[in-house]
Amino acid sequence: MRFYTLCCITFLFVLRLTAQPFSNGCGPDTLRYTQAKASGNSEYTLSTQSNFLSYGQYYTAPQGITVSGLCFYGRAIGNTSATATITGHLYDFSPQDTLPFGAPLVSGTVEVDTSFHNGNMSQMRYCIIFSEPVTMFNGYIVALETDSTMPIKIYGNNNGDGGFEKLSVTKYGWPWVNMLSFAADVDFHIEPIVTYDLSAQISFEFDSACADRNYTLAAAAPGVTYDRMYNQRAFNNQVLQCFNFTAQGNILPHTLDTFIYVGATGNIPISFTDSIIGWTMQCNVTAYDTLYAINPPQADFSTIGSGLPVEFTSTSVEGQDEYWDFGDGDTGTGNVISHTFTTAGSYTVTLVVTNGCGSDTISSVVTVPFVGVDELLANAPNINLYPNPASDRVVISADTEINVVDVYNINGALINSFNGNKNKLAELALTGYSPGLYFVRISNTKGYTNTTKLIVN
Repeated sequence: MRFYTLCCITFLFVLRLTAQPFSNGCGPDTLRYTQAKASGNSEYTLSTQSNFLSYGQYYTAPQGITVSGLCFYGRAIGNTSATATITGHLYDFSPQDTLPFGAPLVSGTVEVDTSFHNGNMSQMRYCIIFSEPVTMFNGYIVALETDSTMPIKIYGNNNGDGGFEKLSVTKYGWPWVNMLSFAADVDFHIEPIVTYDLSAQISFEFDSACADRNYTLAAAAPGVTYDRMYNQRAFNNQVLQCFNFTAQGNILPHTLDTFIYVGATGNIPISFTDSIIGWTMQCNVTAYDTLYAINPPQADFSTIGSGLPVEFTSTSVEGQDEYWDFGDGDTGTGNVISHTFTTAGSYTVTLVVTNGCGSDTISSVVTVPFVGVDELLANAPNINLYPNPASDRVVISADTEINVVDVYNINGALINSFNGNKNKLAELALTGYSPGLYFVRISNTKGYTNTTKLIVN
C-alpha cells in the first residue's frame, strides 16, 4: 500500500480532548454521493474522436481515505459485439482550482459493452480495481478516459442540484477544466471505492466530578462523520443521530450538549459511540472511559506533643490540599506538618482542606505549656543504641516512654518511622539498610525529642 500525503486536516466536534481515541476500520464503501444529490441522469460522450478526452469527479478527504478503485455507469456505442476499454485514474488535486494535479497516482481498466439494458443503470454499472490502494489526505479526483475511437456514454446529471460545487472536471482537448465552465453543474456518477478509520473519543472537563451535579460530556469523531460525501446522515442533516452516549448503562439523549447527572460517588463508566451510515455499508466505533465522582471534603486533624515541636496530621475525608494556620502568624501546607511555637500559651490552629468539589475548615485550640530551651534540655529523653555500629538489628533504650521512633539518612530524608508503644525499649531491624551513617530520633509522650547517630556496617 502506498501513502500519498499533502497535508492532513481533521474536523473535531469537541470541547476538550484528553482521552485516547478508539478506532475501527470501515469499508469498503462505494460513494454514491453524486447520484444521491443529482435530480436526474444524462449521458456524456467520451472518445478520442471528441474534444472531451476524460471525465473526473472531485471528492474531499477530511481524514486519511484509502482509495482502491472506482465504479461508474456507462455503455459503448457500436455493434452488439463491440467492447471498449475504459481506464480509471486516481489523481491528486490542486487546491487553487480543484483540478487534477500531476500524473495519475494509480490506475486500472475495465471492458465496457454496448448493452443498453432498456435504460436500467444498475445493469450498466462497471467497477475498476486499481493496481494498488492509495491513501489520500485533503482531497482527490477519480477520472475516466479511453483510447478507443468508439464513443462511450458516461452517465451523470446536468439538471442542476443547486450546489454549484465545481466537483466535476473534464480534459477538454488537452488542459483540465471545470465542467461548470460549460454552464453545466454536472455530477458524473463516478464512485470511489474507499476504506478509512472511524474514531471516537471522550473527554471530561475535570479529572474528577462532584456528586449531585450536572456535567457536560465532550466527545470527538473524525471528519467523515460530518462529511456529506461519506455519511448519509450528514447528507440528510442528521449528524446527531450518529452519536450515542451511555452513563452507568443509561442511554443519554441526542443533543449538541450532552449532560450527565452525577448522583453518587465512585466510578461512573461512560461510553460514546460514533455510528455512520455510508452509501454501501454501516460502521461504528465505541470509546470507553470512567469518571470518578467525589464529595466535598470534611476537615479534621490530630496532634502529637504539646511543646517543642507539635506534629499536626490531617485526618480529613476526601481532602486533596491542606492549608494550616497555627495561630501565631505562621502557616504551612501538607498532610503531616511539624510546627514549633516560640512561646507558651494557647493557639487556635486552623486547617482548611480543599478538593475539586469545595473546601471545609476546622479550628482547634492547642495549649503549649512550655517551650523554653532550659525546660527542653531538662526534659529531653536520654537515648542509647546497642550495638552501635550494627548490621542486623539495634535496640533503642530511653529513660522515658518512647512515643515515636524516626530514622533519617545522611541527607536528612525520613526513611522509617514507627510507634514505640510507650515502652522504654524499642527494636529496629536493619534489613534493607545500606552501610553508612543514619540518625535515630525518638519523641516521648510529652513531645520532647532527642537524636543520636547510628552506624550500619
